[in-house]
Amino acid sequence: CIYVLVNALGAGEYYGSNINGDYFEEKELNPTDPNVASGYKTFMASGIYRHHKNKDVTKSMGKVVCACYNPVMHRVELIIRVDKAKAYQEGHGDLVKLLEDGGRPAVSMGCKVKFDVCSICGHRSKTRADYCEHAKNEMGKVYPDGRKVFVYNPNPRFFDLSFVVIGADRTSYAMAKVASVGGSPSSALQAEVAQIRDGHSVGVLKEKLASKHKISQILKRIPAMSAKVMPHISGSEKPL
Repeated sequence: CIYVLVNALGAGEYYGSNINGDYFEEKELNPTDPNVASGYKTFMASGIYRHHKNKDVTKSMGKVVCACYNPVMHRVELIIRVDKAKAYQEGHGDLVKLLEDGGRPAVSMGCKVKFDVCSICGHRSKTRADYCEHAKNEMGKVYPDGRKVFVYNPNPRFFDLSFVVIGADRTSYAMAKVASVGGSPSSALQAEVAQIRDGHSVGVLKEKLASKHKISQILKRIPAMSAKVMPHISGSEKPL
């Protein structure tokens, strides 16, 4: 097994909404009532997957062995255990090697909420079909007065922690391999992926994936531009 420290997600008050427009308040991630069945503790029942392929729980390649809320960094941190044999069996040998070599792949969570709430008009939506015009057509937009369009996610129940290419939360990554036992044999879209029921959901999924692909291309081009610009900048600076 490999034990990995993971930053699952951060509180919206400090990190803002993710690239999908989902916002998780600190009081929802870390509820004060111990009897509330939501928040970071529900990660303990989550499976470990790749790209949110969580429909079949037997495909999980591990489990969450420790979940906590970091009050200093205002985020949920986990220690997960990845079963290397199971990962290889499911075709994720490349992930095992990456983690063994100290790589820090992006992670993404899946959660269930009874409804989400628009940040602009307060409209509650039980499905994406119920979305108001703000959430439907302006997600992520910042108004001239500073208000941003996103949706609050009250009482989230987490059920999935996946390794992905680009996560919705910009700060969610595997942060360190904390232990390895045994010899080494040499990313609300995610919820819809798990439970597609009708044509509308399929359409939303395709639209979301197209949007995520576009974001991916934009992010990939930024380092390439920096690589060209930096030599000119560094060359004009005096040595310290």
